[in-house]
Amino acid sequence: PLFGEAKPPQDLMTALNIHDLKATLLVTQTWAEANGEFLQQAANSGHEVGLWLSLSEDLNLSERAADPDLREWIAVMKRGRKTIRKQTRQPVSTIGMAMLPPAAEIAAEAMGFRAILPVERTLHDRPRRARAASTGNGRASNGQARIIGQGAYEDGCGHMLPHWSPAALDRATSVAARSTWTRIGLPPDPLSGSLFDRWAETVLIPHKWRVVTASEMAEATKRPDALGAARPPEIPIPKAIKI
Repeated sequence: PLFGEAKPPQDLMTALNIHDLKATLLVTQTWAEANGEFLQQAANSGHEVGLWLSLSEDLNLSERAADPDLREWIAVMKRGRKTIRKQTRQPVSTIGMAMLPPAAEIAAEAMGFRAILPVERTLHDRPRRARAASTGNGRASNGQARIIGQGAYEDGCGHMLPHWSPAALDRATSVAARSTWTRIGLPPDPLSGSLFDRWAETVLIPHKWRVVTASEMAEATKRPDALGAARPPEIPIPKAIKI
């Protein structure tokens, strides 16, 4: 996610554009307000721009005595989505956040988001439906949004690259090669453009791995056979990327 004083990852976006790969950028409302030109360029290049809900920046959770209620979640989502839509002139279909309490999940579904990206694992590493608000008869309907976890990572680092290095990219390659889907978080860094370019040329392009945005992933999971069964590794796992 892009928040606070993070600089726009221009080198990474250039590398993505060279290989015609589309990414999902998750940005806070404050970051979007300060980096509108960059987000407009990203959207014009076909990338998805989603809302990252900062629990400290947007909801002041560290200073609160009680958790936000449903109306508060909806209000902060509305403000963030409006800002991003104004900057990109594109619909905002994806939302991400560190934690996903039930009220936030219901709020995101009620707001019409199609993909929800929490920092959590999902059961059997498969996306699941979001819970919807009560229909009024004591029942809750299945939501239309899909909650997309991190994928089949077996360590505590999860989907986010701990740092930009060949070893970190080899780890992501290993997980992706052994599973039907993998979420990979690419943090902004001065080294990101050159290393991603090499990773794309070494792994993604030659092996024809499909790279999709979060909303495209959410749409694909609505088909019963979208993810399929686990497959054997397509490439040698150790040291796929070398310098």
